Amino acid sequence: MGIRETLNDKPQIATGIAGGIIAIAFIFILWQIFGGSSNSVGTVATEAWYTTDDGKTMIPGPIDGISPIKLDGKDAHRLYVFTCDDGETKIITHLERFTPEARKKLEDITKKMVESPTSGEGGPPPDIAMREMLMGTGKEIKKANDPSAKWISAMNPAAYSINSPKCPDGQSSDNLRPWLPMDE
Repeated sequence: MGIRETLNDKPQIATGIAGGIIAIAFIFILWQIFGGSSNSVGTVATEAWYTTDDGKTMIPGPIDGISPIKLDGKDAHRLYVFTCDDGETKIITHLERFTPEARKKLEDITKKMVESPTSGEGGPPPDIAMREMLMGTGKEIKKANDPSAKWISAMNPAAYSINSPKCPDGQSSDNLRPWLPMDE
């Protein structure tokens, strides 16, 4: 007699197997939700790095901040940090800020989104497209730890060489990943 016939003749076995599979799936889901692994995959970051001194120091700040933000009374620019070896070596690539005009518009749009999170018909806020456009076109970057570096538009083709990190010699770029304050 085959498996199918046995399961048809004895539905209790089929029910037991199905219940076992569901229990295993449920345990796996709970394990994922409550941090069953030691890495931060699946964890939502709430902080990003900022700097007030061109990248010499890394200061945690809100991940959703519209750079520059004020930290300790100083302008702090978003700082991008990567690693190829789980933080043993930190690769600090660039700083980011928004033009004053883009920053003002982004703050206004964000305020409106908080006050009225939908279009009134259950759809996205009406300014969401403008916000996304400003997140690209209003952004400027510059190389970190380089006093002679100038701010350039993130849309400028030259920005690619600034914001494209590479692992140091001898390390595979397959391991390259952002290094965030939660990784410290």
